[in-house]
Amino acid sequence: MIKLSSGFIQIGLWQTQEKLELVWLDEQRQPHVLFCALPHLSTLDQCVRANLAQHKLQRRKHYFVAAISPHQIWSKTILFPHPLSESECEAQCSLLLTQELPITLSQLWFDYCAEQRQQGFRLTVFALQRSIAEQYLAPLSHVDVRVLDNVVYALLRAFQFLLPDANYSKTLLLYQDTQGCIAMQKREHQVVYIQQAMADLNSTYTQFCQRYPTEIESVVVYQTERISALLPTDWTMLQTEVPLIALGNALWHGKSD
Repeated sequence: MIKLSSGFIQIGLWQTQEKLELVWLDEQRQPHVLFCALPHLSTLDQCVRANLAQHKLQRRKHYFVAAISPHQIWSKTILFPHPLSESECEAQCSLLLTQELPITLSQLWFDYCAEQRQQGFRLTVFALQRSIAEQYLAPLSHVDVRVLDNVVYALLRAFQFLLPDANYSKTLLLYQDTQGCIAMQKREHQVVYIQQAMADLNSTYTQFCQRYPTEIESVVVYQTERISALLPTDWTMLQTEVPLIALGNALWHGKSD
């Protein structure tokens, strides 16, 4: 994982069809939002510096955290009976990727999350095809993007930030934008989710419950645009002016949630 100085300002970004959404947090953990039209991406860093200057932070260095759709990311989790060193984790990642994927390591970007759990040492490997990552980041080549995360984890961090008291093990989170829907739930050792293109929230909810049978006490919904679909009255609509994925990227802390 990339280790960064606490003196840096971490700016989350997310690109929609019309604009780039940016969020950063001040020392009081208050989010600040900035938008940049896609035709003006060449002036993005200049706009960010001007925005930081308004808060007397122009001397602070900054970097960007982006996220990519989960359907582009391959992942697998393995449990070991004993802890692994950093070099052993990297060796296990290389071995697993070589065995599981039909392309060479040189064609991949990969990372891992290692955690000691009660049942053993948990190693989760994430991989992304290098060409896909480079194509995705190409429009942002003139700014300092240091992290490319998974949209699912970014969304989870954003929901948790805005609704800190929710019982997430029994809460289903639904996200909808113009491209489709994501349903997700945090469980003891993982985040389970489904992603559906050009779908509605009701069908996404049904598909999730069929694939991951579980007890759900509450449903929280966030829509980038209000879609005229009839939703159950007991679902909670999350209302915020802060773009959710950009917020989640701004909250990135170097491990999966």
